[in-house]
Amino acid sequence: MKYLLYCITTEGLPWAVGPELLGVDERPVFFIIENGLKAAVSEINHQTSALKHPALMDGMEKNLAPNILQFSAYEKVVNVMHQHHGVIPLRYGSLFENEAFVIQHLSENHEQYKELLSILVDCVEMGLRILPQQAIACPSNTQASSPLSSGYSYLESRRKHYAPDMLPIKELKELFQQYCCLFEGLFVKCKMETPLDQIITGAYHIPLPSFYFLVPKRLVQAFCETLRNNAPSSEKAVKLLLNGPWPPYNFCTTTT
Repeated sequence: MKYLLYCITTEGLPWAVGPELLGVDERPVFFIIENGLKAAVSEINHQTSALKHPALMDGMEKNLAPNILQFSAYEKVVNVMHQHHGVIPLRYGSLFENEAFVIQHLSENHEQYKELLSILVDCVEMGLRILPQQAIACPSNTQASSPLSSGYSYLESRRKHYAPDMLPIKELKELFQQYCCLFEGLFVKCKMETPLDQIITGAYHIPLPSFYFLVPKRLVQAFCETLRNNAPSSEKAVKLLLNGPWPPYNFCTTTT
């Protein structure tokens, strides 16, 4: 058995996880404590898991293939922890050989984690996703292609299909600045994600830019009301999808 790390919080907080909180593969979640930090972990059978060892400060692992049940269980643990404490939620895939490796990781990174927790405490993530100008729908007709190229060709055709309908990077940056001004005083940090990476939407991948805001929990209602009453606009009619509040996954590096 190896150890799967869900999130990190501060030692000394009153709430204990206990065996009633089950994680991936219905394994009990428990704490490992080191140098003023608590790591929520559970054991996992690495022979059947798609996880790899280990995620570092950026929480990013590549080539993971969790099934829906595993991912949902992981997300549930992070959400429950986030409801009770300020946490650093790690991306799915932080796997360690044993308890000693978790302790070593906490010890080596305790200053960065404590600094990050001081920023994330009592905050949630709110996101604005910028949608294409035309409705997103799976095409009814697709041309046949060779087995080797069909998947790539399909995704590439979708990218080209929607690319002209997305805002140019310059306009996105300007729109992002407008929203930062609109929400002034209602967030701690913010960041923009451009369509350089493909995001799963519906049944296939299309690039969708997103704006993320780290918002104090007490200001979430004001944040939503401000958006509803005063949303700025660009030269094109912009369609927005508001999501959150979530654990602050996009603010879990000291460089964000």
